[in-house]
Amino acid sequence: MPTGAFARRATIALVVFGALAACQTGPKLPLMSPLEEGGHYGYSELPLSENRYEVAYVGPSVRTWLDREKREVDMESARNLAYDLALWRAAELAKEHEFAAFTVEDRRTDVEVEIIDEGPWIPHYGFHHYHQFGFHGIHDYGLAYRSAWLQASATLTVVMQAEVSEDAFDAAATAQRLKKKHPEALEPR
Repeated sequence: MPTGAFARRATIALVVFGALAACQTGPKLPLMSPLEEGGHYGYSELPLSENRYEVAYVGPSVRTWLDREKREVDMESARNLAYDLALWRAAELAKEHEFAAFTVEDRRTDVEVEIIDEGPWIPHYGFHHYHQFGFHGIHDYGLAYRSAWLQASATLTVVMQAEVSEDAFDAAATAQRLKKKHPEALEPR
């Protein structure tokens, strides 16, 4: 193997491994983390009055299907998770402020989908093949790939209550139920 080709391949390998290593910075935070700590996912709250809060949860960006019909299942799952974690945070917030219950006055959920055209993913001096018109690299054909990513969010306007009522969420019971339903939300990702 010629020295120049080996040097180019070694350089590419170092760049790729360096890029992958750069992606792994710092400890991964649990899903139930404050948004300012998680950066790309987590909860936040904004007091609107003494007993009224806006509680939001932004889910992590996850890879999904390019096909719209297949993607719908992932979107619904992400939307439900964002709602559950916002509700869980509202329950925890009620407990922190010594309220027994809360009602959801307003609820908004959203899912953003991003389709990314990536490529060319094969470097100029990558894989080659010979065909009837001569020696060409795969990159000559403009091969690239597409990926789809989604991110869900939920925003709740909640009103805290001193006592549990028929139309309110019991804060302690709601927090316990959602902790049991989503134990992975407390584990580092």
